[in-house]
Amino acid sequence: MTVHASGLLPNTTYPSHVHALPCGRADADGHYRRDPAGPATPPNEIWQGFTTDADGVGNGRAVADFTAGPTAMSVVIHAPGGAKIACADLE
Repeated sequence: MTVHASGLLPNTTYPSHVHALPCGRADADGHYRRDPAGPATPPNEIWQGFTTDADGVGNGRAVADFTAGPTAMSVVIHAPGGAKIACADLE
């Protein structure tokens, strides 16, 4: 999974991960988990956080040892502190 984002604050770290709902549904609430009963951390979740450069451009990459299932619906970027600031639906 890769993420490319621009227009963000410079030199800032942003958490980003796969969510279980599409962007337009319930604010894409709920992290995608390989095992729904498992922990809310990698490797059970797919996190591709990143730090932006001086121009506010960031690139994140995560490699999972599994193929995400059909309930992996979107990727959400969070601001520092946790607020959702961007979302992209997966196809």
